[in-house]
Amino acid sequence: MKKSKWWFMVLAMALLLTAPVMTGCSLLQPLLSGPLLKQVQIPAEKFEGDGYKQQRGNAQNDWTVHLRAGESIDKNFSVPPGATKLWVSVRYSNDNGSPISERVTLAVGAEFIGSFTAGSTGSGGNGWNVFSESLKIGPANVESGGDDRILYLVISGGDGYGIEIDSVTLYFY
Repeated sequence: MKKSKWWFMVLAMALLLTAPVMTGCSLLQPLLSGPLLKQVQIPAEKFEGDGYKQQRGNAQNDWTVHLRAGESIDKNFSVPPGATKLWVSVRYSNDNGSPISERVTLAVGAEFIGSFTAGSTGSGGNGWNVFSESLKIGPANVESGGDDRILYLVISGGDGYGIEIDSVTLYFY
Protein backbone atom coordinates (compact mmCIF):
# COMPACT_ATOMS: atom_id res chain seq x y z
CA MET A 1 0.00 0.00 0.00
CA LYS A 2 1.32 3.43 -0.87
CA LYS A 3 2.29 5.69 1.99
CA SER A 4 -0.41 8.28 1.18
CA LYS A 5 -3.16 5.63 1.28
CA TRP A 6 -1.81 4.25 4.54
CA TRP A 7 -2.08 7.66 6.25
CA PHE A 8 -5.59 8.10 4.89
CA MET A 9 -6.62 4.72 6.37
CA VAL A 10 -5.12 5.62 9.76
CA LEU A 11 -6.94 8.96 9.75
CA ALA A 12 -10.23 7.34 8.70
CA MET A 13 -9.98 4.72 11.47
CA ALA A 14 -9.14 7.38 14.06
CA LEU A 15 -12.18 9.41 13.03
CA LEU A 16 -14.39 6.33 13.08
CA LEU A 17 -13.26 5.26 16.56
CA THR A 18 -13.65 8.72 18.08
CA ALA A 19 -16.88 9.76 16.33
CA PRO A 20 -19.91 9.78 18.61
CA VAL A 21 -21.84 6.55 18.27
CA MET A 22 -24.52 7.91 20.61
CA THR A 23 -24.88 11.23 22.32
CA GLY A 24 -22.06 11.41 24.85
CA CYS A 25 -20.37 8.22 23.66
CA SER A 26 -17.62 7.00 21.40
CA LEU A 27 -15.81 3.70 21.15
CA LEU A 28 -12.38 5.08 22.04
CA GLN A 29 -13.12 7.70 24.70
CA PRO A 30 -13.23 5.36 27.75
CA LEU A 31 -9.67 4.31 26.88
CA LEU A 32 -8.63 7.96 27.01
CA SER A 33 -10.09 8.47 30.51
CA GLY A 34 -7.21 6.70 32.22
CA PRO A 35 -7.16 3.41 34.12
CA LEU A 36 -10.43 1.91 35.35
CA LEU A 37 -10.47 2.41 39.13
CA LYS A 38 -13.76 0.75 40.00
CA GLN A 39 -16.75 -0.84 38.29
CA VAL A 40 -20.10 -1.02 40.11
CA GLN A 41 -23.18 -2.84 38.79
CA ILE A 42 -26.48 -1.73 40.31
CA PRO A 43 -29.65 -3.80 39.78
CA ALA A 44 -32.52 -1.61 38.55
CA GLU A 45 -34.75 -2.70 41.42
CA LYS A 46 -32.36 -0.85 43.78
CA PHE A 47 -33.26 2.45 42.06
CA GLU A 48 -36.09 4.70 43.25
CA GLY A 49 -38.71 6.47 41.17
CA ASP A 50 -41.34 5.56 38.64
CA GLY A 51 -42.20 2.28 36.98
CA TYR A 52 -42.87 -1.11 38.46
CA LYS A 53 -40.84 -4.25 39.16
CA GLN A 54 -41.21 -7.06 36.65
CA GLN A 55 -39.90 -10.60 37.19
CA ARG A 56 -37.76 -11.89 34.29
CA GLY A 57 -35.87 -15.19 34.26
CA ASN A 58 -33.02 -13.83 32.13
CA ALA A 59 -32.56 -10.65 34.17
CA GLN A 60 -29.35 -10.63 36.19
CA ASN A 61 -31.21 -10.63 39.53
CA ASP A 62 -34.50 -12.00 38.12
CA TRP A 63 -36.11 -8.53 38.24
CA THR A 64 -36.33 -5.47 36.00
CA VAL A 65 -37.99 -2.07 36.31
CA HIS A 66 -40.54 -1.33 33.58
CA LEU A 67 -40.62 2.33 32.54
CA ARG A 68 -42.66 4.24 29.96
CA ALA A 69 -42.08 7.61 28.29
CA GLY A 70 -41.98 10.40 30.86
CA GLU A 71 -40.93 8.12 33.71
CA SER A 72 -37.56 8.06 35.47
CA ILE A 73 -35.54 6.30 38.14
CA ASP A 74 -32.63 7.53 40.24
CA LYS A 75 -29.97 6.18 42.57
CA ASN A 76 -27.48 7.71 44.99
CA PHE A 77 -23.85 6.65 44.61
CA SER A 78 -20.47 7.60 46.02
CA VAL A 79 -17.37 8.36 44.00
CA PRO A 80 -14.33 6.20 44.88
CA PRO A 81 -11.09 7.94 45.88
CA GLY A 82 -9.05 9.20 42.94
CA ALA A 83 -11.85 8.97 40.36
CA THR A 84 -12.42 11.99 38.13
CA LYS A 85 -14.55 10.53 35.28
CA LEU A 86 -17.70 8.42 35.24
CA TRP A 87 -19.03 6.35 32.34
CA VAL A 88 -22.34 4.48 32.49
CA SER A 89 -23.85 1.53 30.59
CA VAL A 90 -27.43 0.28 30.81
CA ARG A 91 -28.67 -3.33 30.41
CA TYR A 92 -32.26 -3.34 29.14
CA SER A 93 -34.98 -5.21 27.27
CA ASN A 94 -37.27 -3.54 24.75
CA ASP A 95 -40.03 -5.62 23.17
CA ASN A 96 -40.65 -3.40 20.17
CA GLY A 97 -42.13 -4.26 16.80
CA SER A 98 -42.29 -0.55 15.93
CA PRO A 99 -39.63 1.57 14.21
CA ILE A 100 -39.97 4.03 17.12
CA SER A 101 -37.73 3.15 20.10
CA GLU A 102 -37.42 4.58 23.57
CA ARG A 103 -34.65 7.05 24.31
CA VAL A 104 -32.76 6.70 27.60
CA THR A 105 -31.20 9.89 28.93
CA LEU A 106 -28.62 9.84 31.73
CA ALA A 107 -27.62 12.63 34.10
CA VAL A 108 -25.61 12.99 37.31
CA GLY A 109 -27.31 15.68 39.35
CA ALA A 110 -27.95 18.48 36.88
CA GLU A 111 -25.14 17.38 34.51
CA PHE A 112 -26.31 15.69 31.31
CA ILE A 113 -24.09 12.67 30.56
CA GLY A 114 -25.62 11.43 27.32
CA SER A 115 -28.41 9.35 25.86
CA PHE A 116 -29.02 6.37 23.62
CA THR A 117 -31.87 4.86 21.66
CA ALA A 118 -32.82 1.47 23.07
CA GLY A 119 -32.93 -0.90 20.13
CA SER A 120 -35.52 -3.66 19.95
CA THR A 121 -34.71 -6.94 21.70
CA GLY A 122 -37.66 -8.71 20.05
CA SER A 123 -41.35 -8.22 19.35
CA GLY A 124 -44.76 -9.74 19.92
CA GLY A 125 -44.05 -10.24 23.62
CA ASN A 126 -40.92 -12.29 22.93
CA GLY A 127 -38.39 -9.49 23.54
CA TRP A 128 -39.07 -8.75 27.21
CA ASN A 129 -36.83 -11.55 28.47
CA VAL A 130 -34.00 -10.81 25.99
CA PHE A 131 -31.42 -8.25 27.10
CA SER A 132 -29.02 -5.87 25.40
CA GLU A 133 -26.48 -3.45 26.84
CA SER A 134 -25.74 0.08 25.72
CA LEU A 135 -22.23 1.21 25.00
CA LYS A 136 -20.58 3.25 27.74
CA ILE A 137 -22.16 6.71 27.94
CA GLY A 138 -20.18 9.67 29.27
CA PRO A 139 -18.06 10.96 30.64
CA ALA A 140 -19.41 12.84 33.61
CA ASN A 141 -16.84 14.84 35.52
CA VAL A 142 -16.79 13.62 39.11
CA GLU A 143 -14.41 14.08 41.99
CA SER A 144 -14.14 11.81 44.97
CA GLY A 145 -15.63 13.04 48.17
CA GLY A 146 -18.02 12.17 50.95
CA ASP A 147 -21.06 13.60 49.22
CA ASP A 148 -23.41 11.21 47.49
CA ARG A 149 -24.22 11.89 43.86
CA ILE A 150 -27.50 11.03 42.15
CA LEU A 151 -27.70 9.20 38.81
CA TYR A 152 -30.93 9.80 36.85
CA LEU A 153 -32.33 7.69 33.98
CA VAL A 154 -35.19 9.32 32.08
CA ILE A 155 -37.23 7.58 29.37
CA SER A 156 -38.74 9.42 26.41
CA GLY A 157 -40.47 8.55 23.14
CA GLY A 158 -40.98 4.99 22.03
CA ASP A 159 -43.81 2.73 21.03
CA GLY A 160 -45.98 3.28 24.11
CA TYR A 161 -45.12 -0.10 25.69
CA GLY A 162 -41.99 1.15 27.45
CA ILE A 163 -38.66 -0.43 28.25
CA GLU A 164 -37.36 -2.62 31.06
CA ILE A 165 -34.12 -1.69 32.82
CA ASP A 166 -32.21 -4.67 34.22
CA SER A 167 -29.08 -3.03 35.62
CA VAL A 168 -26.83 0.00 35.36
CA THR A 169 -23.04 -0.25 35.48
CA LEU A 170 -20.89 2.64 36.68
CA TYR A 171 -17.28 2.81 35.46
CA PHE A 172 -15.04 5.12 37.46
CA TYR A 173 -11.79 6.37 35.91
